[in-house]
Amino acid sequence: MAELTRIGLMPTRWLACGIIGTLASLLVGTAWIAFPHLMVSWEGSTYDARLRWRGPEQTTPHLVLIGRDQRSDAQLGLGIWDRAILARVVQALSEVGAAVVAADFYFTETSPPERGGAASDAALVAATKVAGNVIYPLPLILGQPDTPSKINDSDSSLDSLLFFSGSPPLNLESVRHLYPVTTMELPLPALAKAAISVGHIAASSDSDGVYRAVPAFVNLGGRPFPAFGVTIAAVFLQIPPDQIVIEPGRSLKFLGAHPLPRRTDGASQALSLPIDASGRLLVNYAGRWVDSPFPYFSFVDVWDAIEEGRLAELRQQVQGKIVLLLHAGVESDKRQTPLDTVAPGGFIHANVVNTILLGQGLRELSTLGRALVVWTLGVGATWILLAVPSWVGVGLVVTLGVMFLLLTHLALALGGAVIPVVTPLGALVAASGMALGWTRWTSSSQILRLETERIGLHRVLASTQELLARQESRAEHLEEDLATLRATIADDTAQRHTLTEQVKTLDQALAEAQKEVDTTRENLRTLEGQLSSIQITRVDRSALSDADKETLRKECESHGIITRNATMLKLFRDLKKAARVHTPVLLLGEPGTGKELFARALHKMSARTSSPFIPVNMAALPSDLFESELFGHVKGAFTGAGRDRVGFFEQAHHGTIFLDEIGDLRVDLQAKLLR
Repeated sequence: MAELTRIGLMPTRWLACGIIGTLASLLVGTAWIAFPHLMVSWEGSTYDARLRWRGPEQTTPHLVLIGRDQRSDAQLGLGIWDRAILARVVQALSEVGAAVVAADFYFTETSPPERGGAASDAALVAATKVAGNVIYPLPLILGQPDTPSKINDSDSSLDSLLFFSGSPPLNLESVRHLYPVTTMELPLPALAKAAISVGHIAASSDSDGVYRAVPAFVNLGGRPFPAFGVTIAAVFLQIPPDQIVIEPGRSLKFLGAHPLPRRTDGASQALSLPIDASGRLLVNYAGRWVDSPFPYFSFVDVWDAIEEGRLAELRQQVQGKIVLLLHAGVESDKRQTPLDTVAPGGFIHANVVNTILLGQGLRELSTLGRALVVWTLGVGATWILLAVPSWVGVGLVVTLGVMFLLLTHLALALGGAVIPVVTPLGALVAASGMALGWTRWTSSSQILRLETERIGLHRVLASTQELLARQESRAEHLEEDLATLRATIADDTAQRHTLTEQVKTLDQALAEAQKEVDTTRENLRTLEGQLSSIQITRVDRSALSDADKETLRKECESHGIITRNATMLKLFRDLKKAARVHTPVLLLGEPGTGKELFARALHKMSARTSSPFIPVNMAALPSDLFESELFGHVKGAFTGAGRDRVGFFEQAHHGTIFLDEIGDLRVDLQAKLLR
């Protein structure tokens, strides 16, 4: 029977798990839609914490940073520099064998006369053209994905820009999913033509201001346009535009990456990095800016090396490498990253290059994958709480949450997988609350059902007992009549034949009556078995800890029960459970053991505490006033009833009635009480 019950309950439990898990998932999904900025901030904070926990990441040996910092400004001047300075540095870096020179400086306006004027610009253009490996940034302002770009495709200024940028012509249909460009500031035309390529440096922070990803490509006039870091990596890897494949929501592929290790068959490897549906590449930060994860040199040190002719020393540092020139001291160029409060914008581009060259892109789960994780965690928490109720189940749910957090950390550190945290844990908490509520509701419903069934069985049992009493009385009368009739037959021979027929009739009636008695007794035993099988609750026999004993002792004392006895404390613990349900409670014990104290405590801990508590000494009730005292009467109901009387049961309506010493009540009065 227990096995059949267990099997019968399983579909109900799994159905409840599915429903509650789905509702919890919908709840956190609604919260994400209703409060997107708050949810993104929370989720981003957990991602940042995981990156910090992971620690420094591997860095490419092909990247060197040269920063314009406070030392450089102190020697070479504040504000806009004479571009002849940059020209000389670019030329020197090219001469000592730098593979790519990327200058993260704005060149959207001509130089003022006090900073060299047109001659300064011409010197930088000439140095750029001679070097043949210089990349410049393009400042852009972006709109929302899946909206048209406000830059006109027919703008003639785009043709040369896009030609030199190495814009990939593949997958143009997917361009509409990228971030559209609403405003742009073109570099000096001559400088753009002299550069080998140009990449955008559009701001792409999350809603909380943290730069966690960059748009790998944007929609510029209906054409895909690469980010500054993507352009640097593509030029360094010698990948032509037609070998770059954009698949929003899936990957950014560099086909035939030349400097990367080749397969055993000699063929070039394809480099693939995951991007989201808007073309954003999650930056795998190698470390903090203040800890300098990449080789770093102050601009003034490089300038001094050039001025002093120490080119061999410079060649040793930059030959065959990417050199990124960046602002390191300008406050307006500071950005917040997952690992830094403030870092130069060029440092973000450096990490983009590092992510691409090492092929260590971070993979975010798809929308379906995130929903599945949220739903699974919600269903798991629900199943635990439904299968393992009480504090043990709550402890297991907490363990599940901790294990999930550990999994997200390990997935990022070991596999580069970014698993969401806030929404799954939100679903876990929501599902746990729903599951606990469901358990409470189903338990209450089951208790009420058992109470109703128990009361019904008591009523049927009482009526069956009365029927049995009547049937046994009838059988006894038949036996007496039969005995009398047989005695008459022995004395009256004249009417023996007639009396014999009557004896036969009485025998048949007696047999039928005995059969009815046997049947009723069998029904009575069945009812008693059903009644004994109903268990409202199971008494907890587990041992009490010292802390539990002290807590229960104080609770007992608040109800006037002074004890340190472990058995009494366990009884009080069980009494607290019984106080939560609406069912009769039987208190057994010798006179003076505190049954009334327990009864009053039961009343105070129940939902009926605001209603009356009526104690009745059953042994002291006069038998002739029994019904009147318990059930009341109206005026004139019997001789001496001069006024209406409210019975004890009515006085205890919505409260508790305590029938003390009920075992001393006469049997006939017990029958009336039962009815």
